[in-house]
Amino acid sequence: MKWFNTTKNTKKPEKRYLYAVKNGDHAGKFIAYIDTLQDHYCFLAVPGNEKLKVPIKDFENGIDNGIVEFVEKLPKDVYKVLEAQHLT
Repeated sequence: MKWFNTTKNTKKPEKRYLYAVKNGDHAGKFIAYIDTLQDHYCFLAVPGNEKLKVPIKDFENGIDNGIVEFVEKLPKDVYKVLEAQHLT
Protein backbone atom coordinates (compact mmCIF):
# COMPACT_ATOMS: atom_id res chain seq x y z
CA MET A 1 0.00 0.00 0.00
CA LYS A 2 1.18 3.51 -0.83
CA TRP A 3 1.17 5.85 2.15
CA PHE A 4 2.45 8.98 0.50
CA ASN A 5 2.26 10.07 -3.12
CA THR A 6 5.35 12.23 -3.19
CA THR A 7 7.89 12.66 -5.92
CA LYS A 8 11.36 13.91 -5.12
CA ASN A 9 13.74 15.68 -7.47
CA THR A 10 11.18 16.93 -9.98
CA LYS A 11 13.96 18.99 -11.57
CA LYS A 12 14.97 15.87 -13.48
CA PRO A 13 11.83 14.69 -15.24
CA GLU A 14 10.97 11.05 -15.74
CA LYS A 15 8.51 9.40 -18.08
CA ARG A 16 4.89 10.05 -17.08
CA TYR A 17 5.73 13.29 -15.21
CA LEU A 18 3.29 16.13 -15.86
CA TYR A 19 4.14 19.78 -15.19
CA ALA A 20 2.08 22.98 -15.20
CA VAL A 21 3.49 26.07 -16.91
CA LYS A 22 2.51 29.15 -14.90
CA ASN A 23 4.15 31.99 -16.88
CA GLY A 24 5.53 32.76 -20.32
CA ASP A 25 4.46 31.77 -23.82
CA HIS A 26 2.94 28.47 -22.67
CA ALA A 27 1.23 29.73 -19.51
CA GLY A 28 -1.87 27.73 -18.64
CA LYS A 29 -0.70 24.58 -20.39
CA PHE A 30 0.42 21.27 -19.03
CA ILE A 31 3.55 19.65 -20.39
CA ALA A 32 4.17 15.91 -20.27
CA TYR A 33 7.77 14.74 -20.32
CA ILE A 34 8.44 12.35 -23.22
CA ASP A 35 12.21 11.99 -23.76
CA THR A 36 15.68 13.54 -23.54
CA LEU A 37 17.69 14.39 -26.64
CA GLN A 38 21.27 15.50 -25.95
CA ASP A 39 20.84 18.80 -24.06
CA HIS A 40 17.06 19.16 -24.47
CA TYR A 41 14.00 17.72 -22.78
CA CYS A 42 11.13 16.80 -25.09
CA PHE A 43 7.60 17.51 -23.89
CA LEU A 44 4.09 17.39 -25.30
CA ALA A 45 2.04 20.46 -24.36
CA VAL A 46 -1.68 19.98 -23.79
CA PRO A 47 -4.11 21.29 -24.79
CA GLY A 48 -2.96 21.67 -28.37
CA ASN A 49 -0.63 18.66 -28.62
CA GLU A 50 2.33 20.93 -29.33
CA LYS A 51 5.80 19.34 -29.31
CA LEU A 52 8.31 21.28 -27.22
CA LYS A 53 12.09 20.95 -27.03
CA VAL A 54 13.28 22.74 -23.91
CA PRO A 55 16.98 23.19 -23.08
CA ILE A 56 17.78 21.40 -19.82
CA LYS A 57 19.14 24.58 -18.20
CA ASP A 58 15.97 26.53 -19.09
CA PHE A 59 13.78 23.82 -17.60
CA GLU A 60 15.83 23.76 -14.37
CA ASN A 61 15.63 27.56 -14.16
CA GLY A 62 11.87 27.35 -14.69
CA ILE A 63 11.54 24.93 -11.76
CA ASP A 64 13.77 27.08 -9.53
CA ASN A 65 11.85 30.28 -10.36
CA GLY A 66 8.36 28.80 -10.03
CA ILE A 67 7.54 29.10 -13.74
CA VAL A 68 7.13 25.34 -14.11
CA GLU A 69 5.67 23.18 -11.35
CA PHE A 70 5.37 19.42 -10.97
CA VAL A 71 1.73 18.24 -10.95
CA GLU A 72 1.61 14.44 -10.94
CA LYS A 73 2.83 11.18 -12.38
CA LEU A 74 0.35 10.23 -15.11
CA PRO A 75 -1.40 6.85 -15.28
CA LYS A 76 0.23 4.50 -17.79
CA ASP A 77 -2.75 4.42 -20.16
CA VAL A 78 -2.94 8.22 -20.33
CA TYR A 79 0.81 8.51 -20.88
CA LYS A 80 0.72 5.99 -23.75
CA VAL A 81 -1.79 8.20 -25.58
CA LEU A 82 0.35 11.31 -25.09
CA GLU A 83 3.49 9.47 -26.16
CA ALA A 84 1.75 8.26 -29.34
CA GLN A 85 0.60 11.81 -30.11
CA HIS A 86 4.16 13.06 -29.69
CA LEU A 87 5.44 10.52 -32.23
CA THR A 88 2.98 11.61 -34.94
